[in-house]
Amino acid sequence: MNQLTDEPQCDADSQRLAENDQANVLLRTFGCRVNQYESDAMRSQLASAYRIVRSSEPADIVIVNGCTVTGLAAGKSRKAVRQAKRDHPGAIIVLIGCLAEAAEQGWGDAGEADLTASNAWKRSVADVVRYALSGWRGDLGDAPPVPLNREAIRASFPGFDGRIRGFLKIQDGCTGACTYCQTRLVRGPAHSKSVKAAAAEARTMIAAGAPELVLSGINLSEYAPSDGDLADLIRELDRLPGLKRLRLGSINPDGVTDRLLDALAEAGSACPHLHIAIQSGDDGVLRRMNRRYTTADVERRVREARSAVPGITFGTDVMVGFPGESEDAFANTCSLVERVGFINLHLFRYSRREGTAAVHLDRHLDGSIKLRRAAALESRWHEARAKWLAGRVGECRTVLAEEKKDQDWCGYSEDYVGVRLRSVLPLHSGSEVRVRITSLAEDGWGARPC
Repeated sequence: MNQLTDEPQCDADSQRLAENDQANVLLRTFGCRVNQYESDAMRSQLASAYRIVRSSEPADIVIVNGCTVTGLAAGKSRKAVRQAKRDHPGAIIVLIGCLAEAAEQGWGDAGEADLTASNAWKRSVADVVRYALSGWRGDLGDAPPVPLNREAIRASFPGFDGRIRGFLKIQDGCTGACTYCQTRLVRGPAHSKSVKAAAAEARTMIAAGAPELVLSGINLSEYAPSDGDLADLIRELDRLPGLKRLRLGSINPDGVTDRLLDALAEAGSACPHLHIAIQSGDDGVLRRMNRRYTTADVERRVREARSAVPGITFGTDVMVGFPGESEDAFANTCSLVERVGFINLHLFRYSRREGTAAVHLDRHLDGSIKLRRAAALESRWHEARAKWLAGRVGECRTVLAEEKKDQDWCGYSEDYVGVRLRSVLPLHSGSEVRVRITSLAEDGWGARPC
């Protein structure tokens, strides 16, 4: 990227905002849990100098934390930039993150953003705002180097207080070479937050009112700080007062190690759920994706996890319509999803991402085939999930209450199923309550206190 070289030219809006000590800043977020964490970290950086506002409030600067993982995600991010122009006339629109970086590399466009900034600028977002207020327009170029250990949610801010679930980013980047993935190209090589730094940040988040933390990263399988590993971090966090639940974000099958399973089994706060990103259930497709495992590896790790952690459940990511995916290969994916019994499914259709090797593969599939396969897999998964949910009616779970809807409290069980709880008990957000499953509900189970 190019460095900033031109002197800023302040327009009337920039001059007005530069003189405003309490400019209103709105952040909008698209994409993964890492992006959600990074938006929270940016809010915590900005909260002392600016007023952090909601979408319904007037904004002087709108920061869109964009996503480029799929064409749909990139389109939504660009649409948010256009909408910000309409909803906040005169505001400075900043596009930051993966989509901005992809645009800088020539793999897309930044839409109508006034200013674009790469992922690295998120750790210096206060400087981004200062540049915007002083009149800089276009791409900001290279960001000053800031170690991952210094990226943190340092204090509470409007919107974080009272939040039940906090995302804790512990890893960034990826050294893999999956042929479909543009994210690894814009995120750079893998690097990890130390166990010490992650634990210190976790204390801050718990003190701000988050009793549940979700460990997040671009590739958690590559979490490798100098002072430990993922199992060490789980054990360290499990000792923190006030932490009720600890979850892992998406992890690749090669990251499900014996040490990790032992830590999940031993840590009292660790939830019995793993989201294992399989992407496909066909070995031929996995080879074309350049994934580093086979379907046999997936099933072996699932068996080992069930043996080590009683009652563990699984979620997954699946991509359908990858170039060269035959009907038989798609059938293999459906079969694996059913055999494992994933209770949560993030389903994607392959989309061409410029800069990736998959663009140059043969046998790209028509969009109508991708739509049909996505609908078919989702239908089969829903049917299998409904049977699994129905088979647990009458069992007991522990629910962490999050919010009240009508007369019901809503939250999640420890094995990550949504629960609607009808209760006359004096509950509040963050209460843990033991419940008996009484019925199926739209988002999982209906229940009453045991």
